[in-house]
Amino acid sequence: MGGDRRSDTLEAHASKILGWLEETPDLYLGEIVARLADAGIATSGSSVARLLARHGITRKKDCDCRRAGARGYRKGPL
Repeated sequence: MGGDRRSDTLEAHASKILGWLEETPDLYLGEIVARLADAGIATSGSSVARLLARHGITRKKDCDCRRAGARGYRKGPL
C-alpha cells in the first residue's frame, strides 16, 4: 500500500507557494517551509521539493550550500 498519500494536502496550497516564488524567486526550501509554518501548515522540505518538482520547479535546500570549497578541503597553510 505504499506511495504518496499526503501530496493532496500540500497541493491545496500550491498557488500560495508558487505566488511566493513569483514574488521572491530565490527562496530556499527552508524559507518556504518556515512561511508555511507561519501560516499554520506543518510540512517538510522534502514534501515541498516534491510539490515543486511536480510543477517543474527546483530549489536549493538551504543557505549552507553557499560554502566555498570541496568537503574536507582546508584553506590556508597546512
